[in-house]
Amino acid sequence: MILNGIVAAALLEVFTVSLFGALSDRIGRKPMYIAGALLSAAIAFPIFWMLDTRDPSLILSAIAVAMTITHGAMFGPQAAYMPELFGTRVRDGGASLGCQIWAAISGGFSPIIAVAL
Repeated sequence: MILNGIVAAALLEVFTVSLFGALSDRIGRKPMYIAGALLSAAIAFPIFWMLDTRDPSLILSAIAVAMTITHGAMFGPQAAYMPELFGTRVRDGGASLGCQIWAAISGGFSPIIAVAL
C-alpha cells in the first residue's frame, strides 16, 4: 500500500514540481523554498497521525500531501536556486560539490543514527 501510494504521489509530483518551479519564478526561489520547508515541519506530526490510523485512504492522502505539496515546493525551485548561490565562474562546480558532499554526509550518517535510535 505504501509503495503504491508513493508511486501515485510521484506521478502527481511530476506536475507539482513544475508548477512550484514556475511559481518560484514569480515570488522568488528563497521564499518558495522556505515556505516548503516550514510547511513540511508544520505537517510532520499530522502526517504521522494519519499514518497511524492504518486507514488506507488517510495513508494515501498523507503520502500524496507530503510528496506533492511540501516536497514539490522545495524541489521545484531547487534546481535554479542552488546554482544561483554561486558566481558564474564556479556555479556548476559549487552547486554540484555542495549537493554531493551534503548527500554523502547526510546519507552516510543516517544508518548510524538509525541504529543508535
